[in-house]
Amino acid sequence: MNLQILVGRLGQDPELKTTPSGKSVVKLCVATSHHFKHHSGIWQEETTWHDVVVWDKRAEYCNKWFKKGTLVEVEGRTSKRSYKNKQDQTIYISEVVSEKINALHGMKTKEEVENVQQSAAPQDSFDGEIPF
Repeated sequence: MNLQILVGRLGQDPELKTTPSGKSVVKLCVATSHHFKHHSGIWQEETTWHDVVVWDKRAEYCNKWFKKGTLVEVEGRTSKRSYKNKQDQTIYISEVVSEKINALHGMKTKEEVENVQQSAAPQDSFDGEIPF
């Protein structure tokens, strides 16, 4: 079984692109953290960055509702691919192709809290669950 489940924060705002065939795609960079006790007895944190690809309607939702710092839960499969760069070198990429993605709004970034406090008018809402 090829299954990845990640819970982490976005390292940058999503950027929606469209393929020549008309499919929507967003590439996300998700940071996950691992806390461990160093042999010296000091607690340390190790951050790992994961490339995540989101397609079609899910990509459009990510572009509309997510931003840098959003806490997300991603479920998908690991995919590996390669391409040739301008110097004719083969570049290998490992990424997670998202099959489910949700915003975890229980933990908000400082900017999100400030925006909620400053907005008086009701706006479109998003409960974090993408309906497909």
